Amino acid sequence: MNAPKPVYFIARTLVASLFITSGFFKLMEPAQNFLAVVQSYEILEGRSAVIFAQSLPWIEFIFGVFLLLGLWRRAAILALWACNSFFIVALFSAFFRHLPIHDCGCFGQSLFSFSPAQMLVNDIFLWLVFLWLW
Repeated sequence: MNAPKPVYFIARTLVASLFITSGFFKLMEPAQNFLAVVQSYEILEGRSAVIFAQSLPWIEFIFGVFLLLGLWRRAAILALWACNSFFIVALFSAFFRHLPIHDCGCFGQSLFSFSPAQMLVNDIFLWLVFLWLW
């Protein structure tokens, strides 16, 4: 199904802006803040948690810019979809293991704060938007 170009452009711009904002807010904070969030999910440990916490904000920001500008559009969609898929798995995991996570960490410690349950619903919707953008 081909969407009208203005609708596709608006959806692509909104998704790109979401990831640019998410990456930007995390990059503007001390790296330890996001590392603590990553460790609270109890999925990654040690060096892998550090590498993930240092890399994810850059991946979100850079691929968000690519998507916004229409550069390597498919690669950007795939990279951000993979991030989104990981977020869904992490949120489900935290929910089923009853981890005491009160803020998903999606936007760092900015003005935006969402519970894991709220973000799970948002991420599932976003996952479907990625399929449509593909």
